[in-house]
Amino acid sequence: MFARSLPAALLGLSVSALLSFSVATAQRPASPQFDIALVHGNLNSPTEVVGHPSDPGIVYVLLKEGIIQPLSSTPQIGRPGGPIRTIGPIRTIVRPLLDLTAVVDSALEQGLLGLAFHPEFASNRRFFVKYNEFVGPQMFSHMVIDEYRMAVGTPYWIDASFTPVRIFCAATLEQHHMGGGIHFGADGRLWAPLGDNEDPTSAQDIFSPFGKVLRFDVDVNVGQQAQCGVFQFYIPNDNPPLGGVPYIFSVGLRNPYGWSFDRTTNDLWIGDVGQNSRDEIDFMSFPSVGGENYGWPFCEGDLPYMGGGCGGGQTSPVYAYDHVAAGGAVIGGFVYRGTDVPSLQGHYLFADYKFLGLDEILRSFPAMTPGSPTSHGNSLSVALWEPVAFGENATGELFILDHRANPNQGRLFRIIPAP
Repeated sequence: MFARSLPAALLGLSVSALLSFSVATAQRPASPQFDIALVHGNLNSPTEVVGHPSDPGIVYVLLKEGIIQPLSSTPQIGRPGGPIRTIGPIRTIVRPLLDLTAVVDSALEQGLLGLAFHPEFASNRRFFVKYNEFVGPQMFSHMVIDEYRMAVGTPYWIDASFTPVRIFCAATLEQHHMGGGIHFGADGRLWAPLGDNEDPTSAQDIFSPFGKVLRFDVDVNVGQQAQCGVFQFYIPNDNPPLGGVPYIFSVGLRNPYGWSFDRTTNDLWIGDVGQNSRDEIDFMSFPSVGGENYGWPFCEGDLPYMGGGCGGGQTSPVYAYDHVAAGGAVIGGFVYRGTDVPSLQGHYLFADYKFLGLDEILRSFPAMTPGSPTSHGNSLSVALWEPVAFGENATGELFILDHRANPNQGRLFRIIPAP
């Protein structure tokens, strides 16, 4: 069944990184206290929020249909001697940064899913988007990553003279498990975890890009247009030599919808949605040589699932929880490194999309001692609906997107100090 699997010699790489999480020798800090403040409402099926790389007053909200909407704000986080409850003023820029509705396939779990700014964005204006490209009626989409340029002197308009460049393209076979956003790491590479596209065996197949952590070098072959299914450009010279798709850095993921880098330690955190029983938080310490195998489909979280290979050298999750009793779809978040909420400093904040109780919707644990999270839902002054994504601005402050059944009822919140 797994004839084209990851070489056995590489299955256990970076497992030793987990030894740094010694709960027995580390004292857990006090539980953080915080609240949320509404930044913007009436968002049509938001999927991701990304901060401007240098201006903390600007964030970009991605809408599933194919819109990147800038939101401009001058945060006023508190009043002297008064409670902290609002952020504003908020101004929506009427014209989106990018409108891809004509080419995005937004059926089911597809759509516009990721945005990342180049580390040297201030000088080169390069940014990258991940989305499902519409191919045709009764046909499955292409998963693509394209490069665009922003106009000089404005955070709101693209450079209309620049022809978009295709970095990556792979044909999908289903409409689920696409993974989430894209980010640049401290290594200067573009990282893009993909879901298994509803084919569990793909997560261990080194000739499929799905179910993997992908890693690109967008500073080689600049301007070359990638063809679908042809993986010849933007290949890092330091990815592990697995012998398959050259962008693969790690394997064994099901649907890594929410993931992030810790801006202080550069470690990687992944929220991977399970199948029937367990959701999980996965971890990769920085630096890593790659080759981590997060177990799917041999393991679902910390339990065996398929093929009898669970426990055979995979990188175990740092936290796993019951998919049925405590939730249904983990939304990976961020390690908080801002300054507005000191008690949250160094804590990993995450959520669950299909929570079964309000208190469990938003949870955190110290990044140095993961597990046994603190629940925060009942302490919030505003009740969250269904969380879909976390984001971070230029100074490390955190934002949360939620929505409910009505697609026009998405909202953007900011983490603020407790009253």
